[in-house]
Amino acid sequence: MKLPKHMKISELSKATSTPATSIRFYIKEGLLPEPIKTSKTMAYYTRDHLDRLRFIEKIKREENLPLSKIKELIRNEFPATTIPEDSRVYSNRREEIIEIAIELFREKGYSETSITDIVNRAGIGRGTFYANFENKEELFIECADKIFYDMYDNVWQEIKDEKDMRKRLAKRTGAFVESYPKWIDMMNLMRGASIGNNPAFTEKLHRVMKQIIGPISRDVERGIQQGIFRKVDTVSVGYMLMGIAEYITYLYYQNKQNKSKVDAEKIFSVVQDILTNGLSRK
Repeated sequence: MKLPKHMKISELSKATSTPATSIRFYIKEGLLPEPIKTSKTMAYYTRDHLDRLRFIEKIKREENLPLSKIKELIRNEFPATTIPEDSRVYSNRREEIIEIAIELFREKGYSETSITDIVNRAGIGRGTFYANFENKEELFIECADKIFYDMYDNVWQEIKDEKDMRKRLAKRTGAFVESYPKWIDMMNLMRGASIGNNPAFTEKLHRVMKQIIGPISRDVERGIQQGIFRKVDTVSVGYMLMGIAEYITYLYYQNKQNKSKVDAEKIFSVVQDILTNGLSRK
């Protein structure tokens, strides 16, 4: 199988039969160089990564050596690696195309946005587009990655540091509300695209939902372990909380624009009370 010049971590993992978690660990430990970062959420790997990884796996199979020794062998076997200039240009151009595509997808929708629209607004040729993306589908999925990564980017560490799961869920909700205008268009585009016959979009929507709901479910599970919440199906609760938060946030922004007389903040308060104290009389 012919591999592309720049590989995603999934392609590198498949080519070497090495789990992505191991690849990230090798980078952290200095056995592999840093990948080419094209955005906060996207990174690409080169032939050098592939050769080094195959060398590491070969050494691991044939000899039982500690990481320090493997690292020494790698230094002797491979020269120091720097990101070439053309890769930095590649990275910047790719990021520009993603930003412009996000604008167009929001304005016109996925189906109505053509590659011609994208290259015209970006001021590039079609060859430059195809040097960075295989097709419009790949670009759309990477746009979704960027949008949903940014949802909690500014408050990720603050959320992580919060040990009280009730407060952590409240902080997640606050970030959810604040970032709503940025990601809701892309979420609706993903939902609409997933209804069609393209399995890549359906799979991407499932992964995005897991990306949002997974942390919520884990917070609820920790709350159960802390004795804050009673034992429940945490995944179901995650979906429920996400649905509640999304619709109330919609009402909140409608109210801010004077399009709704619904007091969304009051609804938030009522939902929080129900989630904390239940609905049935004790």
